Amino acid sequence: MNRTIASHISKKLSGSLSPAEHAELDNWLNAHEENREEFENLKLLWESSHHEGEVKSNGAEWLRDRIAKRIRQDQLRRALIVTGVVVTGLTAIYLLFYFMAA
Repeated sequence: MNRTIASHISKKLSGSLSPAEHAELDNWLNAHEENREEFENLKLLWESSHHEGEVKSNGAEWLRDRIAKRIRQDQLRRALIVTGVVVTGLTAIYLLFYFMAA
């Protein structure tokens, strides 16, 4: 999810989404099932936080912060996966040459 879509989601949930932004968000939602699932998860988070009184006066800003945090977590998760794959590959190559030399 990019920052534009994150902004559109927060505006949608706070009721300030323009028609053009609504069209962009709809295109994103219809592009992949994962997008719709992500939106529904954020919507549930938004609704539950309102019921618990967690969102203060600026709900859209709160949601943008939560989305930004989720984006950072996704980026970190991807970086860790790539690191794991690289380390595993290098270890396999090392072991291959080690046992071939023996």
